[in-house]
Amino acid sequence: MGVNYLFGLFFSCILYGGFANAAENKTYIVGYSENAPFHDLARDRLRLAYLRAGLNVQFVAASSIRSLHNANRGNFDGDTARIALVEKTYKNLRRVDVTLAELRGAAYTIRDDLKTYDATVLKTSIIGRVRGVLWAEHLTAGHRSDLTNNHAQLFDMLQRKRFDVAFATEISGDILIRQADGRYANIVKLMPPAYTARTYHYLHKQNASIIPKLEAALRSLDADPIR
Repeated sequence: MGVNYLFGLFFSCILYGGFANAAENKTYIVGYSENAPFHDLARDRLRLAYLRAGLNVQFVAASSIRSLHNANRGNFDGDTARIALVEKTYKNLRRVDVTLAELRGAAYTIRDDLKTYDATVLKTSIIGRVRGVLWAEHLTAGHRSDLTNNHAQLFDMLQRKRFDVAFATEISGDILIRQADGRYANIVKLMPPAYTARTYHYLHKQNASIIPKLEAALRSLDADPIR
């Protein structure tokens, strides 16, 4: 075994160790959607995963679309929770391939004539949705929809009859209604759910090396995925 080989092996070990230490010492900046209780819950679960993986993390609230764009551009190290549809457009993001939270998308309305949700709602109604909420964007493709910046604004505009139906992640919508002290008492959730999907944590591609640690940490968490 030559001296050059041993030197190369030694140098590789030092270099790898340096990279590993850098990854562990870095504080990862992760965006999440503001004014969205679903993302608050996903953030809290993800915080536990980072802690269990021995990684430092700081969460930054932003509008749904800004958080997504910042993660894709590398301004943030990642985005807290997204459905797999994100991969079609945001090519710099890499999935942490363990379910973080189960998403149910719901349709909310103040119209008395709407009793249930089905595909005809899309054809006969103006839909309100939050910018950057991909499942709602996907469902309303080819249909008329109006955009808001967050879920609170979405429900306020629904009450002002700016649109007929609001698409909101069920956890976020239900919690906002409960916490509004009766302000949204006339808003009704239609059943069945408009959309269901798993959500995942996504990292910018430059942080792909920590994906295995986070996957192992998420699998080890005792609690079930958020539902």
